[in-house]
Amino acid sequence: MRLYGGFNLIMKFRAAIIIARDWKERAFLRAELIEEGITALAVENMSDALEWLSNQGALPMIIIYDTNNQDKASQDLERLTKLVSRIPVLILTSSLDTKDNEYEKLGFKHIIKRPISIGDLVTYVKVIIKGTTQQ
Repeated sequence: MRLYGGFNLIMKFRAAIIIARDWKERAFLRAELIEEGITALAVENMSDALEWLSNQGALPMIIIYDTNNQDKASQDLERLTKLVSRIPVLILTSSLDTKDNEYEKLGFKHIIKRPISIGDLVTYVKVIIKGTTQQ
């Protein structure tokens, strides 16, 4: 965290954090984002993401959280609610997941259900990032 005039300055940078259990999904999504000029950190669980966030003086432009195979999805989403006011969070979920209303009540605006191609997901991420940089 950088200090300027006694104020903590947390800067956003053109980056994404991907939280997903499936290593192939993380790798493919990360590769596509990098191709689009978006730095991407891919981690398996929320603990790793929070550790990275706590050690940086900058925030990513977006966090992508895949609920698939996450043992502590409910706890993770609760933790993410603390960040959602400052960072857009995209929830990627199963087509069978019926918790959309719960996610929305927690403040998540970006919820995508499978099936979706990696290319379409990256396009959606770019739209979200573009919207945050125009505010």
